[in-house]
Amino acid sequence: MYSSIEDLYRWNQALTHSNLFSEELRKKIFTPGLGDWSYGWFVTRIARGQPGEGSMMAEMRGDMPGNFFAWILRYPEQDDVIIVLRNGYGSTERLEQNLQAILFDREPHLPRRSPLDIAAQVGWVSVNWIVAHRFLSSLIVILIVFWSAWAIRRRMGSETLLTRKP
Repeated sequence: MYSSIEDLYRWNQALTHSNLFSEELRKKIFTPGLGDWSYGWFVTRIARGQPGEGSMMAEMRGDMPGNFFAWILRYPEQDDVIIVLRNGYGSTERLEQNLQAILFDREPHLPRRSPLDIAAQVGWVSVNWIVAHRFLSSLIVILIVFWSAWAIRRRMGSETLLTRKP
């Protein structure tokens, strides 16, 4: 099945606002039964200390071979939804947490990445080489980062990248 964010949003709206389901059935769909599960949805209250603490959340995840992934987080008390679709490797959990933080007016957390991760992503060195030569690769990447910063600063004169002009 192929879908889009827009399709899944319309589906969410139908679950919430349409005449497809009676109010009784809608409540039944999103009321936890065995554990926190209800008709394929994981229904729970957001944990203490998390953005939206105490709010009801219903989530459903799905994936397929080939790295297709969907994550739907419904917040019925606020009538909000977060929908994440991904085609590729990696976790979307930090993204979901940051979107939830924004939804509940909290500050999102930017990911911290090592220079090695950045170097591998931009293609300065291969991931396999980094793994095989961990210490040497760390030293080389640090030198590349410092050299790049020096070269940029030299081109810009004495200004740094973070300097603002009035």
